[in-house]
Amino acid sequence: TGKMLPIPAWGTQLLSSGKPAITILQQHGPVNLVGVIGKTRCGLFDEGNECDFCMMNGGVTNEERTVDEICECFNLALDDKAAYNLTLTTSILTNQDKEKLIEDVKRIRARLPKKTPLAIETQPIETDYMRQLKAAGVDTLMIPLDCASAEAQSHFVPGKKDLLQKLYWETMPEAVALYGSGNVTSSIIVGLEPQFETIEAIRQMINIGIVPEPVPVRWDNSKFTENAIRTATDP
Repeated sequence: TGKMLPIPAWGTQLLSSGKPAITILQQHGPVNLVGVIGKTRCGLFDEGNECDFCMMNGGVTNEERTVDEICECFNLALDDKAAYNLTLTTSILTNQDKEKLIEDVKRIRARLPKKTPLAIETQPIETDYMRQLKAAGVDTLMIPLDCASAEAQSHFVPGKKDLLQKLYWETMPEAVALYGSGNVTSSIIVGLEPQFETIEAIRQMINIGIVPEPVPVRWDNSKFTENAIRTATDP
């Protein structure tokens, strides 16, 4: 069973841009506000290389969330509640996107209350970029693994496979060293590969100091082939 969070009172207010606040930040749990920063459409859809389990309905495009909108929305939420965490998520980033994100994060950090925890969820990234995000004011780094085996990555996350293979296990220890144990998290979807491979990946995360976030897959038979389901559920 699950519980739906009601739309908070601040969510229905209009921002200076004319957009409803709820289109910029959404409440995930009692104290966490989450929103996309920068481009809302993942470039993997343009390549025809998107993740098989993506719920973005073909890569639906929305207007970019600006720094002003994010900060205005966060302050509206603070009128209802004394404190929130802020988690910003990104689509797949080019080098130019990364440079803009660093500057935007600096501007957001400068306008948040000093004690507000700020998290970024992004693709596997180089250690230099991790340092730049830390210097910009990010407290928690969130980098999804999605699935651990090369076979599952090829099938379910083909557009991210090279990034995962090249950067994930090599750079995540550096992320823990930079941000501290407990401040680096990584989700892995349970059900995309044989269970022992998922469990071994979680063990590796714990050994490095990463906080693992196992997420149950939501099967959609219109998207997953019979062979994919059989491979993922094979003991």
